[in-house]
Amino acid sequence: MSMFANQTVPTPKLSRLSACVKWYPFYAMFSEQFARAVIDSAKLSAGSTILDPWLGVGTTIAVAAKCGHHAIGRDINPAMAVISRGRFAKSADAQYATDKVWQSISKKSVAISHVDPLLNWFAPQAAQELRNWQRALDRNISISADARDFVFTCLFDAAKVISRKSQSKNPTWRKRLPKKECSRVSAATVRKLIIADASRRYDLLPSTTYVCPDIGLGCSTQINCKSESIDFILTSPPYCTRIDYAVTTQIELAILGYSDCSLRSLRDASMGTSTIRGQMVLSDQSEWGKYCNGLLNSIKEHKSKASQTYYLKTFLQYFSDLFNSLVEIRRTLKPSGRLAIVVQDSYYKEVRIDLALVVKQMCEHLDFTWIDQLDFMASRTMRGVNSKSRKYNSQVGGIESVICFQKC
Repeated sequence: MSMFANQTVPTPKLSRLSACVKWYPFYAMFSEQFARAVIDSAKLSAGSTILDPWLGVGTTIAVAAKCGHHAIGRDINPAMAVISRGRFAKSADAQYATDKVWQSISKKSVAISHVDPLLNWFAPQAAQELRNWQRALDRNISISADARDFVFTCLFDAAKVISRKSQSKNPTWRKRLPKKECSRVSAATVRKLIIADASRRYDLLPSTTYVCPDIGLGCSTQINCKSESIDFILTSPPYCTRIDYAVTTQIELAILGYSDCSLRSLRDASMGTSTIRGQMVLSDQSEWGKYCNGLLNSIKEHKSKASQTYYLKTFLQYFSDLFNSLVEIRRTLKPSGRLAIVVQDSYYKEVRIDLALVVKQMCEHLDFTWIDQLDFMASRTMRGVNSKSRKYNSQVGGIESVICFQKC
């Protein structure tokens, strides 16, 4: 039953030349070459339905569409849905949308509010130009949804270029800037960056027409898909490292109009967040598996500060979300449907968190059959970013695993 017996599967890690990096660089994503190899290994019938419930920048669904399958992507983060949808725009539609918005802005400009979230990174002139583009996109009903999101992706990229000071040493964290450090580029410079970014992206758009993917917002613990409708799932959940992906994309979300209040709500609802939603109490969760329960006890008994309080709660919240997501994944899969899930190990202090084993034991409880597993050495991990963690463990690499299951 081995899935990878006669298939060479490259590492999930990206090279700088990967197509998805060219589309939109993001810390947590795998390569199109990897996705293609895994989908080919599944030997699916033509026109099968493939789901990614942690969509990210849309690598899985982009490859699935190229292979002639029906692709479905869900993500709780609106910025991710926008970036993913934008890569499916037709080149002519994308150029029309860019030109239409540019012309619209030159005719009408509205002053920016003094509480606009963009002012956390940009001086008023640059912030107003970005906001003008967003308003023009939202009111131009003649623009298709994917072309609209193509232009939004160009706005996102231009904004990141002119707000580089907000990038911390941690690649997943964007900091807010004091007023004196906010980007003071002119409106004309912002406009030139957006148009130049759009011109670069036209060649990255599909050259042929694919089956249009179904992209939408959705939480992995409540997947907006019919029961037993999915043939294959290729996905990667947020890793167990307290990466706050809503904060990672807070500039993109600000462009979309997200306030501080709505950003906090998104953070609270996201899997892997560093915030705590409510009361979390350690109790025996047999369905999570023996290893996971032992791991939680090790964290609770650790002598370091806040191990019994804040950190224990973040792990309880993470594993609860992971298990409930796997329950939903099982619901959406057809009988004998398959799941390929990419995870990476991590550490809490010196305690290793073997996330692959956690997933395997949870899936075993949910009556999945293990099919195959590939392990890759990962040189880039969050442990390598946080120098303080080396007090407990000097190892900075990790193991990234691709685990395949079949629904019984």
